[in-house]
Amino acid sequence: MKTRAVLQVALVCLFGCVGSHSPSPASSEPSCSSSSPGCNSQQHDEAATAILPVELISKKRDGGELTCEEIRRFVTGFHTGEISDYQMTAMLMAIYIKGMSSSETAHLTKAMVDTGHILDLSALGDTVDKHSTGGGGEKVSLA
Repeated sequence: MKTRAVLQVALVCLFGCVGSHSPSPASSEPSCSSSSPGCNSQQHDEAATAILPVELISKKRDGGELTCEEIRRFVTGFHTGEISDYQMTAMLMAIYIKGMSSSETAHLTKAMVDTGHILDLSALGDTVDKHSTGGGGEKVSLA
C-alpha cells in the first residue's frame, strides 16, 4: 500500500511539473503495442533486454526521450516495488529539469492507468470524474 501512495504523490508532482515543460498537446496514441504510432518493433526489441533503472534515469537526465515501453516498465516496476522510492525521485527530478514530450506524457498517463483497476461506468450514461490532491484549500468544484 505504501508503494501505491508514493506513486500517487510522485505522479501528482510530476504532472504539476510537466505541464510547464510540454511544448504541444499530446498527438500520439498512448498505447505500448507494437502496432501503435508511438512504439515500433525496434523500441520493443531494445526494451526486451533488461534495462536498469539508473540507465533510464540517466537517459532522461541527459535529455533523451523515453520510449513507451521504457516508461511502462519504470512505472510498473515502481508500482510492484522493483524500483525504489529514491530511484523514482531521481526520475522525477530528471523529468522536472528536462521536461517531457507530449508522447512521453501520453505514454506515462497510459502506464499509470494500467497499474490500477478501471471501472466501466458506461451504464450510468454521462459521468464526471473529479480528482483531488486533498487538503482543505479546495472549496469549489466545477463540472
